[in-house]
Amino acid sequence: MKQAKKIRRMKQIMAWAGIILLAALYIATFVIGLMGKAGTQDLLMVCIIGTVVVPVTMYAMIKLTDTLSGKNVIDPEAGQEDGSEQDPPA
Repeated sequence: MKQAKKIRRMKQIMAWAGIILLAALYIATFVIGLMGKAGTQDLLMVCIIGTVVVPVTMYAMIKLTDTLSGKNVIDPEAGQEDGSEQDPPA
């Protein structure tokens, strides 16, 4: 049970890191856009790409955490995820 709490906490930290990173990208793009700096278009492209890459990376890291911890592992004999019960066929 203690390991489950650690994993849950690590997932929360990863999610918050992603949120903060995206917010920083958006704020930086907005501020530099208002100042009219030369690299505004490049920063906008980074922000657009980051909007896709950061959540996908966070999702992959969370799934990797689940896999390494043994959660959501499919049992090949039963054809189902561990921990779930299956009704016998009628």
